[in-house]
Amino acid sequence: MSVKKQSRFARRTSASIRRSKKIPVITGIIVFVVIVTVAAVITGNFLKKKADSYTPEDTRYNAPESLPHFNDNEAKSVLAYAYRLGSDASANAENGVTDFSACLRYSDHSLSYSSEVCRFMGFDTMKEDVNLSENTEHIHSLGGYFCGYMYMDAFNGYPESQTRIKKAYEISLAREAAENGVDDILLLGIEVDENNIDDVAQFISEIKNGLTDIQVGILIDTQTMQKTFDGIYLAGKLIKVCDYIALDLRGIQPANADGENTRDGGENQTAESQKSALEQTLEQMDYFIKSYNLRLVFGSEDSENCQKAIELGYGNCQMVVD
Repeated sequence: MSVKKQSRFARRTSASIRRSKKIPVITGIIVFVVIVTVAAVITGNFLKKKADSYTPEDTRYNAPESLPHFNDNEAKSVLAYAYRLGSDASANAENGVTDFSACLRYSDHSLSYSSEVCRFMGFDTMKEDVNLSENTEHIHSLGGYFCGYMYMDAFNGYPESQTRIKKAYEISLAREAAENGVDDILLLGIEVDENNIDDVAQFISEIKNGLTDIQVGILIDTQTMQKTFDGIYLAGKLIKVCDYIALDLRGIQPANADGENTRDGGENQTAESQKSALEQTLEQMDYFIKSYNLRLVFGSEDSENCQKAIELGYGNCQMVVD
């Protein structure tokens, strides 16, 4: 064979070898693409079937099969009527009142009693002549249950350094109240949301740490509780540290003396609109009240609403007077 022929033969042989090496690679790529395509089709069909079987609905008020309560024994239900520290509760006790609700720290952050913590820290004003321990002993001597409530201030947007100090002070105030015989402390003035829920839970946990004979609860407004995702999420966090959650029903317009809804003048109303604002609110919040055993909180001007709630079967109520 001539040199030229040998050269042409070598080139053809080399090209044939290169083509033969590419075939397995191309085949592998084709097989991979087919497998991925088949898997995508199967997954798509599965997801489509799931989507086809889903029936859209308003799930805002769907209760799960079971809801956790605040502890195994559940928090004590109360019918706590307003009581002023330093006053005599004997007459109320004779009339059958067993649960007494007293303000320990007002919304202006002054104290209704003489406090060693306050004296040491020098933050709040206080009534030097009112002994908290003597008042709780007075209520207990009548067979009563002492519910104290305190307005808190630490979560109102102070700089971090001030917030830490305020938290420590308010935790100490609450613990001092428990050590002086208060059976139940309701925390007011804390606006709970997803951004501060962990801090609030830690705050309550530190109040309760090591205290066994005290119930601690927190007040939440109806708007927060009605946001079901937020409401259940917040309650789910709070039940780990709270003994109960209270629902703020202060300031809701009551029915007038004839039972008519004063908002609409009582004329040309449907059966639904004839319900008072309180009745409509209770109906709207009934799922939450019963599922979480919420305590209903009424203000000084809400005695009519409180009585109406009791008549409607909501027997866990507390009056607060600022």
